[in-house]
Amino acid sequence: MKDSLVTIRVFDTPTTAAIVKGMLESHGIPAMTTNNDFSSLYPLNNPSISGVPLMVREQDRDRAILLLNEYND
Repeated sequence: MKDSLVTIRVFDTPTTAAIVKGMLESHGIPAMTTNNDFSSLYPLNNPSISGVPLMVREQDRDRAILLLNEYND
């Protein structure tokens, strides 16, 4: 299903996730985050437990990952 959401990265903080979400949205890719409250209240050093997943539509995954890779360079 093309409208299903996929996680493209998990961030340590809601702030970092929000910055990258904004960057993707400025390129026309709708994005959303979850787990913002939990990761702020319980900032553990294990992103798989307390991280903030950034999700995009499956159809936007490849383009979003490409932009993330460019953003990190």
